[in-house]
Amino acid sequence: MKLYRVLLILLVILMGCSQQASKDKAGKKPGITKPGKKRKQKGIKQKKLDEKPVEEEISDNNTGEEDGINDNDDGEEEEISDNNTGEEEDLGDVGGATLYATLEKKVNKLREKHKRAKNKLEKKHPFPSEEELNRLFPKIQEPGDRTAGASLAKDYPFLNIIKLMKPRFVRGLQESMDDFYAGLEYDAGLLTGLDKIITKLNHGSQVDEPSLFYHQLLFRVGAAGKFNRKVLYEYLSDETLAKLKSGNDAAIEKANKLLDEFINKKAYLLGLFKAQIKEVENKKKRSDFYSKFIEPRRKETGDAYYALEESSENIEEFCSDLNN
Repeated sequence: MKLYRVLLILLVILMGCSQQASKDKAGKKPGITKPGKKRKQKGIKQKKLDEKPVEEEISDNNTGEEDGINDNDDGEEEEISDNNTGEEEDLGDVGGATLYATLEKKVNKLREKHKRAKNKLEKKHPFPSEEELNRLFPKIQEPGDRTAGASLAKDYPFLNIIKLMKPRFVRGLQESMDDFYAGLEYDAGLLTGLDKIITKLNHGSQVDEPSLFYHQLLFRVGAAGKFNRKVLYEYLSDETLAKLKSGNDAAIEKANKLLDEFINKKAYLLGLFKAQIKEVENKKKRSDFYSKFIEPRRKETGDAYYALEESSENIEEFCSDLNN
């Protein structure tokens, strides 16, 4: 009996506790949290965020930034490439205006190159005046002229070239010499080497070597410079360029083509001149270099010279027809 009584008492106590818990739960209002508990929860969440590894944040940020930079770089490069290509395409599509701009740019660039090289040479190696030329190469050798000429010769280079060319140009020697220097693009090194070669002429019984050397090399060098001067300043003068600018596309295109041909042929002939000079200039002993180096290339140099002359004449004829 006592056991049953104890169990009954315990059952009553448990039932009472269960009812009290149900009342407490029912008495709570949903959606309301005590301020203190809310702040506590917020602190816990913030703590979890703060505990995120620093390496992960840096890695994520760097990855994002690097990707952005790479994308920008690639985009810029593509834009630059596309712009360049587009400009070239536009230049071709525009037609006359662009073709003329190309021609004018080429002519001005060649003129500037010619002027700059000439000024550089004249600054270091001035050409003697008419009076000085007479003292250097007097028609009648007077006593003391040799000494005066030798003293003056120290101030002027390339006198062997001048001496060889002077008898062939009674008038306009200075202009002819300027064309000659231009034929070698005012290259002081090439002119010095060429000047040395002249002192080695007249090998053995070959007394006609100076004359042959002049006609086969010096004359053609000077002619190349003359062709260049006439093309840049006479045939394709500013007046001619102005007419081309207001003309049709076909004429401008032809002028570009003719000028390109002239430039290429002139460069080829200059290369032959350089090769012959370089082969001989360092030979200290006088030898029959003329027959070994100059004569064998006579036809090749001659063909290149006549090709350049023809190219110059084509430009002259084209510009003459344009101006008439």
